[in-house]
Amino acid sequence: SVETVVQAERLDGTVLLAGCDKSIPGMLMAAARLDLASVFLYTGSIMPGVAKFADGSEKEVTIIDAFEAVGACSRGLMSREDVDV
Repeated sequence: SVETVVQAERLDGTVLLAGCDKSIPGMLMAAARLDLASVFLYTGSIMPGVAKFADGSEKEVTIIDAFEAVGACSRGLMSREDVDV
């Protein structure tokens, strides 16, 4: 797959495009394992949604916000309840 092709072509870096629930982690794992300069771009068509937080506030969110929320929760910057919204 991605990792095999990049190694076979002996590339110095990659620009990775993904927009599916399975291709995103695949691309990111390949980038991490190859240890090359890489740029990842999310190209999916998932429409943004609205999250309603425990304090009553609302925010338009995308899939990238979901990824960032998991990281914020692991660092103690966001509650698990807000992540599950």
